[in-house]
Order: sequence, then structure tokens, then C-alpha cells
Amino acid sequence: MTEKANSEYKALTERVKKQQTTESYLRGLAASRFDIVDKLGKTYYERENTTSQQSVIFNEVKQIITDFAENNGILQELEKIVNTCHDNAMYKLKEDFPTMKASDTRLLCYIFVGFSPQVISLFMKDTVANVYARKSRLKSRIKSTETANKELFLSLLG
Repeated sequence: MTEKANSEYKALTERVKKQQTTESYLRGLAASRFDIVDKLGKTYYERENTTSQQSVIFNEVKQIITDFAENNGILQELEKIVNTCHDNAMYKLKEDFPTMKASDTRLLCYIFVGFSPQVISLFMKDTVANVYARKSRLKSRIKSTETANKELFLSLLG
């Protein structure tokens, strides 16, 4: 009986290690996959109000970011990445907060993926200050609820 328990423990330990390796890989993949959008968003802010010669680049960056933000397929892909990398966080969020506005869910998805507030403000067509304010409001809302997933959500909010 002890041998069987040890064998099962060893198998379980190997599965956990394999899962941790897979999750680490997926987190890296998600970060690299959307790193270009994050860089473009930062470039947009760095180039704002500069010489007219850079206006074409500025407008192209802005259009790429707008196209990214308005593509619902990309949002679904982001949600899938969050679910894969963070214990089904988006699924659990929607289950725990079924009346949450779609814009708040979208904001939390962007935060959970790891986009900066500046880039999120571009995606959401809002100011950086409002992104911070909305994040703070949502964090307070989550803290005040009694849900089994509260700690998961708060850890992803940072």
C-alpha cells in the first residue's frame, strides 16, 4: 500500500512539474505575442507632439492599436490566454460577476494579460488617469465581495 501511495505521489509530482513548465511557457508566449502591441503603444506616447515628419508613423501606430482594440477575435484570444495561464480567471470572473459591464470585463482582461495602463488607455479610448481610477474601483469591488476566486483576481490586479 505504501509503494502504491509513493508511486501515485511521484506521478502527481511529475504532472504538477509538467503543468508548471507548460504554464511558464504559455506566459512567455503570451508576453512575446503581444509585446509588439505594447511597444507600439509606448511608441505612440513617446512620439506624440513631435515634428510633423513623424506624424505618418504616429498615425500608423495609432491605427494598428485601434484595429487591435476593436477586433473581438483578439479579445477572445486574450481571454483564452488569461484562462490558460491564470487558472481560468476570465471564466471565473464572468461566473462570479455576471452583471459586470463588458467594458469592465475587457479592462480586467487587458490588466490580467499584462498590458500597461498607457496601452490600455489607447485600447479603451480613455485617459490613463481613468484607467487607473477604473482599476481601483474594480479592485475595491472585488475586495468587498465574498467569492472563492477573490484572491486570484486580486493577485492578477497587482
